[in-house]
Amino acid sequence: MGAITADTILNTRPNAGRDSYEAGATIYAGSLVGVAASGLLFPWADTANYEFVGLALTGGVITEDIRCDTSGVILREVTVDSSDQTSVGELVESPTSNIEDSTLTAPTNVGYIGRVVRFHSADSCDVELFTPAVHLTS
Repeated sequence: MGAITADTILNTRPNAGRDSYEAGATIYAGSLVGVAASGLLFPWADTANYEFVGLALTGGVITEDIRCDTSGVILREVTVDSSDQTSVGELVESPTSNIEDSTLTAPTNVGYIGRVVRFHSADSCDVELFTPAVHLTS
């Protein structure tokens, strides 16, 4: 192989990182969300058999389609309990659909939602959310 020496067109899909899921409960825009074994979308919780999806872009109720950002976005200045300057690279868990409930404590029933990519101050960090393809449990 070698370095690219000319413009290259990559095969991508439109709106990569944006998907729609059928809601299994009321979802609020800005919520962390996951898919249950049923294939339905639920507000994120430390509940067995949930797979992390990303961030809800729209809200809705049961049976409505909810648009989600599944691209692995970086959320700025999120409260991450127990974080400090040495936390960069550490895995992040959230026991609820609220990103501000994030912690470095290991989840009980599900995988991690992301990792710390920058520490600001006093538990304030930038967090890169995982994509649905990433399933880290430890």
